[in-house]
Amino acid sequence: MWPQDTIIEDGTAGASIQYCYVNTGTCTPSTAYNNKPIYIKPADSPYMETICANATASGYAQSENTCNYYTTWGDSGAPSGDSRTVTEPAFPTGCAVVNATKYSVWTNAVNIDPYNATAGSAHGGTGTQGTLGATGSSDFEPSSSSSSYVSAETSDYTAVVNALNGSNSCIELEPGSSQQSALVMTPFTVPANKTLIVDAGVTVYMSRAPSTYNNGGTCGTLISGSGINGSHCKPAITMDNGSALMGYGRIDYRGWAQFTSNATCLASGSSSGTICGFYYNTIAAFLNTHSETESNQYGMPQGSNYDTGLGGFSSPPEAINIPSGSNSVVLYKITLQNTPGFGIQWAGATSGEACATSGLTLWGVKIVDPFDTDNTDGFDPISGVCNFTVRDVYVSNGDDDSAIKSTTAGYATQNANYINIHKYSGLGMSIGSATGGGIDNIWYTNVFCSGPTKNGAGATLSTTRDTCIKVKSPDDGTNAATVSKVNYEGLYIQYEGNGIWVYPYYSCPGTAPTYSDFLFQDVTLGTTPGSMSFQSWSASHQSTMAFNNFTATGSFNGPNTPSCSPGWSGDAYGDFTVGPNPVNSTLQAQLAAGTGSVVSGTACTSGCVTPYSANPQPLVGELVMSTSSATNQQCSPSSPCTASGSSYQLTLQATLQAGSEYDTMESPQLSASGCPACTITFWDSIAGAAPIQVGTATLSGNGITAKATVTITATGQHILTASYPGDSYYAPYAWGAVVVDFND
Repeated sequence: MWPQDTIIEDGTAGASIQYCYVNTGTCTPSTAYNNKPIYIKPADSPYMETICANATASGYAQSENTCNYYTTWGDSGAPSGDSRTVTEPAFPTGCAVVNATKYSVWTNAVNIDPYNATAGSAHGGTGTQGTLGATGSSDFEPSSSSSSYVSAETSDYTAVVNALNGSNSCIELEPGSSQQSALVMTPFTVPANKTLIVDAGVTVYMSRAPSTYNNGGTCGTLISGSGINGSHCKPAITMDNGSALMGYGRIDYRGWAQFTSNATCLASGSSSGTICGFYYNTIAAFLNTHSETESNQYGMPQGSNYDTGLGGFSSPPEAINIPSGSNSVVLYKITLQNTPGFGIQWAGATSGEACATSGLTLWGVKIVDPFDTDNTDGFDPISGVCNFTVRDVYVSNGDDDSAIKSTTAGYATQNANYINIHKYSGLGMSIGSATGGGIDNIWYTNVFCSGPTKNGAGATLSTTRDTCIKVKSPDDGTNAATVSKVNYEGLYIQYEGNGIWVYPYYSCPGTAPTYSDFLFQDVTLGTTPGSMSFQSWSASHQSTMAFNNFTATGSFNGPNTPSCSPGWSGDAYGDFTVGPNPVNSTLQAQLAAGTGSVVSGTACTSGCVTPYSANPQPLVGELVMSTSSATNQQCSPSSPCTASGSSYQLTLQATLQAGSEYDTMESPQLSASGCPACTITFWDSIAGAAPIQVGTATLSGNGITAKATVTITATGQHILTASYPGDSYYAPYAWGAVVVDFND
């Protein structure tokens, strides 16, 4: 059954009711029933709960105990969020090939790199900030030669789009014959029912010419309002109905890069003049070295975010747009980097059919953006979309890591699964701010949050910018509605200024929202967990929430004070249930302290909560194999590849990605000496024996890819893996595996 509320009634007027609940068996009623609904909490399937009750009344003997039994279903059961049965996508075969024509250049002749402490005079370097001749350390630019930076780029648009519009259902972007690894594209569409694959080691660089994105306005200009959502720019990439974007390669939108049309950037503090690039305000304001703490958004000067600073918006395009009616779209494994504005945004209808966009699958996608760039949202369903799954993703950016929205009354965003989420820098896995259409049946399962940690070493956190879970509404005076059936199961949270923030006062004025049937289950707030806040709009718009197996290894900070409210501050007007498994007594005390709040259930004393078991790892790796006749072969344990003969040669290609903590934007600075000095080791376990080393490689010029060619001769099953040795920031990390069954 679905999660639901239940009530207890007795036919005798004035009867007093006592109740209890347990997972298995029966119990003796001992808690006074307060005539409010009891929330039956969903969990791993199936989840059993028993509620027992009795009643007493004047002139009557106490009734017998009566028990009812309930079963709810979690992520592995049905129903849950997405009503579809979603399986891991697979790469199509027999694709038309387009080869890369350019190199990703590692060079000192670069435009301004705001994430490198030596680039430009503002950072103590010898160049001029914002000029092509600035002296920097590392940069990646596509070039037709192997050693020169080009200010005017030639596009590969025609070759790629001609292939996409051809007769083949899939197009694969592969390295060139002389190891070229880059292509340059202006905005394009992946047509209906077509697949575009970007191979490991290949980077698609989006254009630095803002005019290529113009959409009736002037893209990339300084404006007073929001320039996202098509008002000034068309999307960089548009996905049509049934289309797919796949691959272990990456798309670099170069939000930090200087526009081709400009030779200089605005000086810090200016409100008019020439704009450098889409991250204009961040670039213009990033004047300090990387030794600061986060006194204001990681030491940025005031006005560094481009909502309020330096005169307005440097209007950016969306990175990927999935328009209304584009159903069954798939994004698989692809890495999106330096997105200029919103990352992946999909929209439903605001009139007509309520669920006009359905069946989206985001699996294994990675988004890596700078930590202080507003409106670089990761995954944003915005209105009237349903039945979508976001799974095994990795996101690190400067705004909402995901923001589930509904903008139009009657067009709810509903039925979604977020599974195995790794969130690093960013404002959180959010719901809102727009909730006017209603949001319903959203399941988060296994979410790991680790806030910005300055290369893993920890940082002073901001309670407004560093968040794991956030629920916010209304939005700038728009109507708010009901957000219901939101389930958080399996959270591990560390280094977040806000661990969990349920906040209905995002802006004023607005219509009051209602948050109902929220579950927080198997939650661990770990190192520096930050504050928690569970709030309601008013007594007539009361939040109903349940907490089960909830613990924190650090201290709880106080709740957030609303910027506007009907007359109180702090947590308020919640109907909270704790248990049946233990929760911190500190949590129960905070919930009970809210104005008008009611807490039912029993908390434990210190030390009796079992922390949720997680495996936090701030790195993400992929491993694939290629042969002379095939690329991107997954060869997973569930679907091994087969080979035979006297020997079998294959190329192992490993990618390793870190978050956007300080110096990790252009390449993951995984060690104190930085990449590309990072060594990846490849291993082979034959027929279950201990792994033996079969090769090593350093991460290449693009900072995230290493490959080695190995030869298999021994009969049996080969399990091939990759490993990183660890450094002062990151623990050793092993990943894979590629599985090959070999017979001679």
